[in-house]
Amino acid sequence: SEESAGELLDRARERLDALRLDEPFFLYVHFMDPHVDYQAPEPWYGSWADDYDSTVRGDSATLTQLQDGTLTADDATVGRMLAFYDEEIAYVDEVVGSLLDDLTSAGVLETTAVLVMGDHGEQFGDHGDWSHKHVWEELLHVPFVLWLPGQEPAAFDARVQTVDFT
Repeated sequence: SEESAGELLDRARERLDALRLDEPFFLYVHFMDPHVDYQAPEPWYGSWADDYDSTVRGDSATLTQLQDGTLTADDATVGRMLAFYDEEIAYVDEVVGSLLDDLTSAGVLETTAVLVMGDHGEQFGDHGDWSHKHVWEELLHVPFVLWLPGQEPAAFDARVQTVDFT
């Protein structure tokens, strides 16, 4: 879906309103915002970098120029691209928080398993690449947060795969 995180939040809320929350339910929401094009809505857009250069946008055209070398991947350019990406992540983080608040308000968060994870990382010029063609740590090491009712929070270093949680 090309819907924004806010639009998906609205749809998730509609789905939750239609469910009987006293019965088991499954809700899957896949936010695409931290993907190209990186352009978070206000007030996030522009919040992570002071200096925006109109030649560097968080869009696929800019990534193509970086990939083919027609745009130089100097520190300032990479920093701008990272800022665009971070703004998208901050936006989605707030939306996920709103969804968790909704589950809390509905009285079901304490009895609901919640999994939040990234589908892939980004390279941002690492290894001379701006794509997802290779298997680098930057692409594989993604956020993974699992909330299980009644379990104490814990951190672990073991590698996991999504298949481990099906």
